[in-house]
Amino acid sequence: QDTSIPALEEYFSVISSSMEKYFDTDIPLTEGWNIAAYFPEYDLDASSPEFYVLSSILDNVISAKDNHGLFMLPAFNFSNMNLWRESQGYMIKVDQDVILNYPVENNGNNANPDDNNEHRHWAAPVRTSQNMSLLISSISGIDIPQACEVASIDDNGHIVGRGRFLENGSCGLAVWGDDTETDLIEGLKNGDAFSLKIWDETTDIEQSLIVEYFETGSELRYQKDGIIVLNASVESFVPSELFLSQCYPNPFNATTRLTFGLPEASQVSLGIYDLSGRLVTSLVNGNYNAGTHSALWESGNASTGVYLVRMEAGEFSSIRKVTLLR
Repeated sequence: QDTSIPALEEYFSVISSSMEKYFDTDIPLTEGWNIAAYFPEYDLDASSPEFYVLSSILDNVISAKDNHGLFMLPAFNFSNMNLWRESQGYMIKVDQDVILNYPVENNGNNANPDDNNEHRHWAAPVRTSQNMSLLISSISGIDIPQACEVASIDDNGHIVGRGRFLENGSCGLAVWGDDTETDLIEGLKNGDAFSLKIWDETTDIEQSLIVEYFETGSELRYQKDGIIVLNASVESFVPSELFLSQCYPNPFNATTRLTFGLPEASQVSLGIYDLSGRLVTSLVNGNYNAGTHSALWESGNASTGVYLVRMEAGEFSSIRKVTLLR
């Protein structure tokens, strides 16, 4: 069975032109991967934890994905999929033969947090006719996962997948395979190894991700339509020079985070000042080891306005501006 994206789209075109679009049409699915046309004339919610669109067979669903590589894994309570929509086709993997019936219309209105327009760091990978799904279910060693992107990178340094974190700290990305119908190499071939990197928006630093353990799979190697679920940590990063990053978020309403880096252990002071030079609050005053560190400013009763963040470490001094809005 050809489950490539062009085949999926062609299949749906044929099916939709030959059948009436009753929402409760029986759709037989066999064990393994299937291509399923979408018959309802209304949108259905695909978000976790309900996975409403596949509620009639949810106990048997291993995974589902669309031609953009967005996917759901009910066993891991994960979905980055948009609403399922008329004129689309979807791939569904089940653990036994079942009959799918799409449910009645509900008021779901989930939006894809992994939309390409939301990415700001890594360029979009080439979307080909095949991919695999990778879920980072948790990550340690970084404070603000929502302000980060993850990229999968081949041995030549090419981006073959990317994703952003959800509010619960998980991140799903499609890792794209090579299109065998072209002479170009757009993605990975079965068995090709890849690595993972994370970019922290608050520091503008790229760091390698280390796999702590695999929940499914055993190594970072591409397999068409494969599924990898893992837990990861951020490789320790020691900067080559002292720095104080921009505050995040900025402007802010109640709290903002400041990140600073030390190439070696040092005495550090970090304070918030108003524009007249008066110290508003001291955030850091002590010895810190080499590496990256962060501090949180909880503005409390401070008034709306522009403030100065000043860091001193030995002979190093740096000032950043931050705006508080009430």
